[in-house]
Amino acid sequence: MKAISMKSLIKIPLTLALMCWLILTSSIPGLSQKNPAGSDIVIIDSTLQNVGILLNSLKPGTKLFYLDKSEQLVTFISETVTNNAPVKSLHLLTHGAPGAIFTTSTFINYDILNKEKGEISKWKESFTSNGAILLYGCETGKGNAGFEFCKKLSNISGVNVFASNDRTGASNLGGNWVLEVSTSGTENPICFTQNILTYNHILGKVLVWSGPSWQSYATTVHNYYNAQSGLTSVQMVDNVNTIPDLSGYSMVFIVLPERAINATEINNLKALIDRGGRIIWVGENSYFVAMNTVITNAVAALGGHLSIQNLGLDNSCTYLPDIHINMSSPLMEGVAKLWGSAVSAINIGGDATVLVKMRDDPTKIAMAQERMGNGDIIAWADVNQWDVINDASFGTALFFRTLLNSAAERIQSILVASLTTTEAYSISGNSAYTGGNITNDNGSSITERGICWSTSTANPTPQIIRL
Repeated sequence: MKAISMKSLIKIPLTLALMCWLILTSSIPGLSQKNPAGSDIVIIDSTLQNVGILLNSLKPGTKLFYLDKSEQLVTFISETVTNNAPVKSLHLLTHGAPGAIFTTSTFINYDILNKEKGEISKWKESFTSNGAILLYGCETGKGNAGFEFCKKLSNISGVNVFASNDRTGASNLGGNWVLEVSTSGTENPICFTQNILTYNHILGKVLVWSGPSWQSYATTVHNYYNAQSGLTSVQMVDNVNTIPDLSGYSMVFIVLPERAINATEINNLKALIDRGGRIIWVGENSYFVAMNTVITNAVAALGGHLSIQNLGLDNSCTYLPDIHINMSSPLMEGVAKLWGSAVSAINIGGDATVLVKMRDDPTKIAMAQERMGNGDIIAWADVNQWDVINDASFGTALFFRTLLNSAAERIQSILVASLTTTEAYSISGNSAYTGGNITNDNGSSITERGICWSTSTANPTPQIIRL
């Protein structure tokens, strides 16, 4: 393991995404006599975005280490703290979600804490008595799952844990640098200077969730996104993971689900759409009737109108621009051609747009998009589309990048303020009193405050008093 100076590390072409990383600091009683100060250490995940600003924001004297995709998180932490003891603070810059921290290839959640309890409990031997574990990952400490994760980590490691229960990062993107969750009443240590406030990014992150029999198809998509600079994917397989809280994601693929999507999962999906996110439903041909039915029912539960027919058309075919592909859709901009094999058709309704028509029968639809609230859903019934994702002669890779990037950009652009109003009182025949207040500007600047009213009952033109 090699320590890297700040000067040399800046030259490495790393990427770091805003919200989904954590800072980990730790200590244990008994070693303060050996070195009361201890070392400050940062481990950086190689897939994170715009690391230069973060490095320039670190306090002087911090030791830096680089984590690549081949290394396991628990093992790497153990080796780092052992080789650099005594350690006062260990800052681990990775991604995060409620009750978990992760890189593109390794993660720590509640189950891993139990599985690796013996290894994690050894960390206390390398820390001073005045440290703590700080989790700055997006929403790592959110909800019951987040707090239980923090408490479990604190119990096993023997140190205090602090975590964020919301987005971490730029305020104009809905983030902050406050650690709201704590397992103790002590003040959390700080490793960044005020320069950290110039970090102005949000992560484009995708969840690829699949039925247990078809995870190999999901793995193809997962690996593609993780190979792209600045993009991150998390893969989950049903029967091990239900569809989780999606507040840290921009988009989710639901690939060949083998059982009904439950009410909690539907609510998680609805919350993603409300934030401006995107859901990709992927079914298959007529041999997969049960899975297609699961998708159709789940879309209906979300309030959507897309459904999958039980057909098997377009065997080993190529879809061409303006013939089969709707090039007027921003999602299809620059797409040269797409691939399909044994495709089922999509029924549309609501506010739906045709993205790709069937080749064998152009009256039928191979892929469709339906706008719902602030977000959208997309449905197609053919996992073979991504067989050519790494073939440059097709536009599949570009299409997949556009899917995620446009969803992430849309989430960033939706800044919704919250307004509360009081009930009307002192009501008479010609007057009443009420009031209101903006309780959350969600990072937007409030440029004007005022009162609007009209005395007209038909087609009123409001008059405004600006305050």
